[in-house]
Amino acid sequence: DVLAPTPPPTTPQFAWSKLHLSATTIAHCAAHTSCKTKYVKLSFVLNRPAELTITLKRKVGKKTRVVAHVTVREASGAHSYTLKRKFGGHTLAPGLYQLSATATAAKAHTTTFYATIQVR
Repeated sequence: DVLAPTPPPTTPQFAWSKLHLSATTIAHCAAHTSCKTKYVKLSFVLNRPAELTITLKRKVGKKTRVVAHVTVREASGAHSYTLKRKFGGHTLAPGLYQLSATATAAKAHTTTFYATIQVR
């Protein structure tokens, strides 16, 4: 009998779940007041290890500028990232921000999600 060669194992296509935001507003909360939106929690699930880059952009006049970005490496599985008023070494001023979260696996597969958040 002649056996057919076994095909090489296939690597699953890189995918991550849609980004879920716990809120869309970060409020400025003084120490003596209570508020529920001191942060925005980003939740997602990766099927492979990936590098996640979170970028915040803000429209200033007619130009859109990158305010700050953070890059983290994550293993496969469920993860979350907490976005506070201080992000990437910068304190966010009140206003609207465009959040983009880009996951890159093996330098070849990239997926980006977008959301708008407000800082009060």
